[in-house]
Parts: sequence; C-alpha cells; structure tokens
Amino acid sequence: MSWYNNISTLLKRIPEEILSPQQKFFRPIKSSFPLPVYQFVREPISLDEVVWKSYYNTALCPFTIWRDNETIICIAGVFLNNQERKVWLTLEWDNKFVCQCTIFGKTDAAIADTIAFLCSLPYSGESKLIFESFLNDDTNQPPHHFRLTALQPEHLARILDANPKRQFEIASGVWSPEQSVVLATRSFPVNLHFTNSHNVSGAPTLADGGTAFVEALEKRRSSFGFLYLTWGILSVAFSHDNLKRLFQVGVFEKLRIETGREKELVLLPFSAQANELFYTCIAEDIELEDFNSVKILARAIRLNFYFRHWKGWNKVLAAFFDRVAESGHIEILSFAVVCLNDSIEDNVDEDMPLVVDALINAIIANPSLNYLNLNGCCDAVNWTPHLQRIFRALEEHPGIRTIYLNPWSVDDDNDDGASNYNYGDSDVESDDYSDGEFYRVRHVDLSWVEHLISRNRYITVLNPSGNRITNGTTLDKLYEVNHIYQGSEQLTKVSNTELRVFYVATALTERVSHNFQYIGLTLSMNTDTLCELVDNITSSDLK
Repeated sequence: MSWYNNISTLLKRIPEEILSPQQKFFRPIKSSFPLPVYQFVREPISLDEVVWKSYYNTALCPFTIWRDNETIICIAGVFLNNQERKVWLTLEWDNKFVCQCTIFGKTDAAIADTIAFLCSLPYSGESKLIFESFLNDDTNQPPHHFRLTALQPEHLARILDANPKRQFEIASGVWSPEQSVVLATRSFPVNLHFTNSHNVSGAPTLADGGTAFVEALEKRRSSFGFLYLTWGILSVAFSHDNLKRLFQVGVFEKLRIETGREKELVLLPFSAQANELFYTCIAEDIELEDFNSVKILARAIRLNFYFRHWKGWNKVLAAFFDRVAESGHIEILSFAVVCLNDSIEDNVDEDMPLVVDALINAIIANPSLNYLNLNGCCDAVNWTPHLQRIFRALEEHPGIRTIYLNPWSVDDDNDDGASNYNYGDSDVESDDYSDGEFYRVRHVDLSWVEHLISRNRYITVLNPSGNRITNGTTLDKLYEVNHIYQGSEQLTKVSNTELRVFYVATALTERVSHNFQYIGLTLSMNTDTLCELVDNITSSDLK
C-alpha cells in the first residue's frame, strides 16, 4: 500500500478524474508533479488523532486537504508558485515533529476560517505554532496578499484558548488593536513570541504602535507568562513611549528581549518588571553614566553582551555587576560576553581584574543567589586565573547551589555521565588544533573545586553539558558526602517527632549503614532524635 493511501483514516483521496477546476487550480505543483488532494471523512477534534505528526519528514511527499469553504491546506511545504492568497503556518509537536503548512484560498474570510479550524485543534503534549503572513495589510496590496484583519478577534481567541500552553510565534503581519487586546487578555499565562520571518519580508507590526496591547497588560491582574521580542522588533512593533510602559508592566513571568541597532532603547530592558529577564544587546552602545539610573527588578538575569570591539568592554560589564550588587535580590545570574570581531590573537587578560572584582562584589551582595553561569563567554575572556578568587567568595555563600564553568579541556565522559577535566598543579594555557580550527585550551587545578565543595556542601559545579565536573575519585566522594550532609540536614527540619525518628532510623539502617563516616555525619546532625530513638527502645524493653 502506498504512503498516500495509508495517510490517515480521517482522510480520503479525491480521484484525479473528479477534481474540480478550482481544486486543480489551488493545489501546488512540486517538481512537475501535481500534489494529491484529500478531504476529511470527518473533521478531527484534536491534533492527537491526526497522523500528520507521524510523517514529520513529509517534505519528500507533501499532500493537500480540500475543505468545503474552498480553501486548500498544503501539508509539508511552503509553496510560493501559486499566486492566490496564502498564509504560512508551522506546527511543531513535542520539540521534534515539524509540519509546515500553506493555506490557499480565494477569499480572506475563508482562509481565516481554515486558520482558526486548523490552529484551534487541541493537542495534549507540547506544541508550537508559527504564524507567517505578509507585512503590509492595506488595500493597495496585490490580490494574492492575505489581509490579516480577516482573522477576527474571536478566531484568534479560539486559537489561543484551545492550547493554553502552546508557544505562539508571530513572524510577520500587521496586527490590529483588536487582535492585540486578544493577545494580552487571555485568562491564562501565554507564551508569545514576536520574531522575524524566514519566508516573507518584514517583521511583525502592531498597527497602533502597541498602545492597545500595553493598555490591556496594564489592566491585567494575573501573570501574562512569557513575552519574547527578537532582533529588530522593538522599534518596529512598539513606539518608544509604549516600550517604556511595557517594561514597567509587572505581569511578566519571563521577558526575553533582543536589541540590535536601537541605541536609544538599550538601557530600558535592564529595569523591566519581570521575574526572569533574558536580554541580548549591543553593549558598547551603553553609556556608563547611564547605568547609574538602572534599577534591576528581575530576580533571574540572563544576559548576552555583544561588542563590536574590545575597547571598554570590561567597564561596561563591571558597571552591570555594580547594578546587580545594588539590587541585592538576584537569584539567578547568567551572562555571556561576545566580541563580533573576535580572533584568537585577542588578549583581554589585563581587563579581567576589574570585571572579577565587580562580579565578586555582586556575588557577596546577593545572598539569595543560587545559580551562577560563567559559561558562554568567547575564548578571549579567560576566567581560569581568577577562579580561585571567585570560589573563595562562594565558600560561605548561603544561597549558591549551582555553578556552570567553561572552558576547560574535556576528556572522555565517564559511565555515570560526569566529565573528567584535564588538570595539573596549576592553571596552564596552551594552544591546540581541532579539525583544522585553532583554539585555546585551558587546564585548571581541580583542587580548587575540591576545596570549594568541601567548604560549601551545597554547591555542584557543572560543565557546559550540565554534567558534574569531577576527577573520578576524590571529587566523587566529596559529592557523595555532601549529598548525605544535605539529606541529614533535611531530617532536622521534620517537625513531626515520630516521622523524624522513623526517617533517621531508616537512613541509619539502609541509606548510610555501609559507611561509618556517613553514619557519624547523620548522627551528629540528629543527636536529639538518636536520644528519642534510644528512649523508645529502652521503654519497649522495660515493658
């Protein structure tokens, strides 16, 4: 049986000989081969029952579905040769199944109806919808340009409400104030991305400069969720005044912003009211004195600083860390430094002490900091000679739990998923070649890591892959001791005396019974419970 004949029990193929002229006209042609046309035996009620995701590699065998409203859905392909009105959609399931669709139709209203039908089919797992139309939406456009205003607010609400957890990505088109209000007023947290299309020219635009969208957010009383504005979107979708208002709306769980050449906007996101801020910017556009007015409100900060040249980069980064220190409430700190004109000859080692001093001050000033990521900086930024100083600042830190480090040279992975890292008696820097590409390899003394986790028993040091950094011997033993320590401390927090006695007895007889050090550690932190346990045994014997 051919693939087309086995495509789905929901679909049946329309024989070539009975296709109408309109059906033949709408269906695209690939490699001189007219695509087969199907129609629904019955319309599906969810994406879970649709077999398309099983054929996510349908680029080799696309097909079309004809609907009674005289639209045709081309599954698996963005087709440009048909000059009728069209909209491009991409549906993704479970982060691995991808289905590109092109919807053709004679009228905008019919296309909008089919968009609402297809995109409002619920799905039980994770999914993403990318919506692509044409940027311009006026009456002077050619007749094959779909006018986005045909997608009514009730259509958009239906699409969003059907899959509350779906990532909804707007890649182009002019969005009306009425549509903007729908985006901003769902009763649940949404995951909304404004991105640039790969298939059509122009970025998505809010027709009123974002006024309706921001006003609706200002009236919102629950979390909006996640808003992502990619490169070039800020000054296109929003007016400057509305951007200021947007960043002061305190309804975002996550806010991800990428700025390009909008120099006048570069500082605004730093003060955004969001629990988590992910910000990418051209950092050399920042005036250092302007940083004095920045008040960081987010608790989680993930920043990518891009520089065209290295001049003054350390002063910008140090000024940022000063703002982090001033905030005092940061829980997650992750940052990367990238020079767009970086080369292997670049050496910024002399610039590092200023950055390291400011980072250490920021660490100390934020006692709730539990996550620190030093991974992601380009090769010229060498943390290795300064790690010992940074580790000292972390030894007695009350909050830190996870540190990501890079670059170190990596040996083969261990069976347990951890990674061995080359090390010696001191840090060493050397040059190496890999696949004809020149890069710098740094070796670090893992005794620094060993000393750190022996002083602060809550810290785990990870490599860029998320695996524990270890030497395969002493570090592994230390991590195990720390695990027992953490568990023993948790036992001290159990308020119910009987439960605590039970848990301690179970730990002593099962979890740590094989190791005297672990037994001693558990008992030393639960002495009162041991006395209670002995009293219970004694009382039982007396009876």
